[in-house]
Amino acid sequence: MEGWVREDERRAPTEWCTEEFDRVDFARRVLEVLKPHGVRVLLRDGMRDFVIDQGRLWSKDGMRWAMVAIPGQASREEIIWNLVELVGYTPGPYRFDVVRMVGAALALGVKTEGD
Repeated sequence: MEGWVREDERRAPTEWCTEEFDRVDFARRVLEVLKPHGVRVLLRDGMRDFVIDQGRLWSKDGMRWAMVAIPGQASREEIIWNLVELVGYTPGPYRFDVVRMVGAALALGVKTEGD
């Protein structure tokens, strides 16, 4: 069977964040810093939960896909944490360091290929 196959869905509860910013654009910038390999990510606005649907492409060895729904009350930190986990960075002690590095790169306004 060829095509994209859905494997699982995860819902993470969110804490209420009232800061006004474009969450999908922020998530796009996070992915530009992370430069994920082997996964295609579609970002969209979500309702109340942070929802990540993901799966794999049967016809391409190791290729994955993910659709991420980002709720309007998600904080910047929560967006970074969820995307770091999604792209496969270690869940161990160095995950915090990766999150700090992503946050620092975004704060410094790191230029990406499209800039």
